[in-house]
Amino acid sequence: MSAHSNPSQSQRPRPREMLMWTIGFAMATATVEAFYMLLTQNHPISRFNPDSLWMVYIVDLVWVGLPGYCLALVQWRFPGRVSYWLFTSAIATFAWFAIVMLPDRLHTIAAGLLALGLASTTGRLAAARPRGFGQAVRRSTPVAATVGLVLVVAFVGSSEWRERQVFASLPTVSPDRPNVLILLIDVGRASHFSLHGYSRPTSPKLEEYSRSGITFEHAVATAPWTLPSHASIFTGWLPNTVLSEREAPLRESSTLAQTLTDEGYATAAFFGNVDVGHPRWGLHHGFAHYNVFSVSLGEYLLSSAIGRYLALSGGFRRLIKYEDILARRNAGAINVEFLNWLNSIDDRPFFAFLNYYDAHLPYIPPGQFSKMFDSGQPPRFDLLELDYRSRWVPFGSSTSREEFLGEVDAYDGSLAYVDQQISQLLSELDRTGLLENTLVIITSDHGEAFGEHGHADHGRSLYEPEIHVPLIMVYPGIVPEGQRVESSVSLKDIPATVFDLLGVRNRRGLPGRSLSRYWNPTLRSDLPAEPVVSQLIADNNQRFVNAILVGDKKYIRYANAEGIKEREELFSLGLDPDEHHDLANTPEGKLLLPRLRAALDSVLNAEALARSYTARQPITPKPLTAQLEK
Repeated sequence: MSAHSNPSQSQRPRPREMLMWTIGFAMATATVEAFYMLLTQNHPISRFNPDSLWMVYIVDLVWVGLPGYCLALVQWRFPGRVSYWLFTSAIATFAWFAIVMLPDRLHTIAAGLLALGLASTTGRLAAARPRGFGQAVRRSTPVAATVGLVLVVAFVGSSEWRERQVFASLPTVSPDRPNVLILLIDVGRASHFSLHGYSRPTSPKLEEYSRSGITFEHAVATAPWTLPSHASIFTGWLPNTVLSEREAPLRESSTLAQTLTDEGYATAAFFGNVDVGHPRWGLHHGFAHYNVFSVSLGEYLLSSAIGRYLALSGGFRRLIKYEDILARRNAGAINVEFLNWLNSIDDRPFFAFLNYYDAHLPYIPPGQFSKMFDSGQPPRFDLLELDYRSRWVPFGSSTSREEFLGEVDAYDGSLAYVDQQISQLLSELDRTGLLENTLVIITSDHGEAFGEHGHADHGRSLYEPEIHVPLIMVYPGIVPEGQRVESSVSLKDIPATVFDLLGVRNRRGLPGRSLSRYWNPTLRSDLPAEPVVSQLIADNNQRFVNAILVGDKKYIRYANAEGIKEREELFSLGLDPDEHHDLANTPEGKLLLPRLRAALDSVLNAEALARSYTARQPITPKPLTAQLEK
């Protein structure tokens, strides 16, 4: 018997009943989505935001409500026009579509047909027994609401409770202890900062501020992309020491943040980079307050399968002309979050880490900065692939810098915007009197390539465009003013430097040497050049690249997964800063290669040996320059 011939079809749902059913279906759908997010929270497609557990209920109340509220309005305005079958099939179609889209495995048309079939069956069941079906909806709705409330309390409330517990358990510390503020510009290529001689005024505020402290002319990231570079900045170890694979999470609990928490510091991190800043990558270790997500329209969309579907839809993005990373927080928003947190910690000294994501692809500088630099070639978005939050350029073929003039314009404008925002933040801290007792470190996690060596983006090579980054340190009365250090230094020495300048004991034995040796006369003693190492795991963990820089000689070794050397390169950065001339097969290079190979092996072996120790004292590697002088 068809649904239209059933005697119960003479009955029609009342508008109030329709509203209750709509809410019930929405709550049930949201509960299914919430449990799916929990089960897949460590899967890359999830991008799990704990706030999604309550956001998804609001989104589904809107999504399922689209047909439900409209049909209820029709029934109220024109009584008797809408049947149980039509109404239930309509709201069930939206509900089932959201559910079958969760795994992101079905084609949209197939998912739609499946949802229609399931909805039709649901509609027939409701039309056949509307009273019993209505009772089931009324009973399940409060259950779904209760489950949602429990999930929110368990996952959202627990993080706030943990933060309060950590803060309450901090040891007593003098409010006069110096603060630490690390400002990191994600994707900050040193050669694109006017601070380092770039022709465009991309960092005038940083240039001015750097005169209050020390600038390192050649700071080198330990890796050319975010996760491993942050891991080194937080732990002092080389990336491959603490990360087993290219996309393995950091499991190290002995971090800069944890050490300062042990000392009684209020610790917090604010990430603009939502992807790698996500707690599943482990960068949260040691921070009492960890701020990655915001409550925004973009986060609402990402909390639901429908929203993620729209985020993946190139047609929808083009329709609304949206090319940015979904829910990306700009530097201004990061600053506001930090200042709000700062007002909540009373007079306790703090360690705060701010990650600015504005210069990351896609480069979309705001307002006046969008046209600050204009070569006449607009940045391209038609090359971009889709991700849930963003789109990125899949560069697989050789490229040249001339192909990226528009991207360079936008990138430079983005740097100028971050420069302005950093200046505004520092001005506010100066106004409140905090800056004079704060060690400020401004740096980047890695650079960016624009066609050099056939590469673009980052995370693809250990050439200078991807690993040479800015590094400024300012600490009134402690760090000398107006100095510039030409020696190459590694970002992995940041934890040791912080401990040294704060007078904090390195209780957890983080490796590294304080960079104060470059300005402290008692530590210099004809300081030899320190070897600086960078690492990259590429090609699905099948290629391991290591680079060592001693003086101006840079050696790059490529090996397969078994550690067998495939090829090597040698550059003299003093004469060839753009790394155009490989010296590996020249007479000069053949003389240097054995010593550079030995120097790299010595650093890696010393790192492995140090890692195997459980001693609590800091590890101080010895200079290896002597190996090159043999």
